[in-house]
Amino acid sequence: MTILKNSKQLDLLQQKMNLLLQKHEFESGQIVKWKKGLRNKKFPSEDQEVIVVEVLDNPVLQHETESGTPYFREPLDLVLAMLDEDNDLVIFHYDSRRFEPVEI
Repeated sequence: MTILKNSKQLDLLQQKMNLLLQKHEFESGQIVKWKKGLRNKKFPSEDQEVIVVEVLDNPVLQHETESGTPYFREPLDLVLAMLDEDNDLVIFHYDSRRFEPVEI
């Protein structure tokens, strides 16, 4: 874990926290992508556009048992569909705070 040593790192941390706390209202069929710098999963790729399948009223909490993992109690409230490397449809659950709508 990096210890914040200077004001540039602290500024960057504050920017990312502000981005995480920026709320968006999502709906089924909407196209979304990761917010810059908030990707914490392998899929989708950084700029890959994906489609909202469902927004859960009651988030599923990650079942990590170690509080030292970044996934511990992460609220998964956004169900997204994407194509994998074989162009098969795959569906995963995510934390909606990490995504933003794609302007078309």
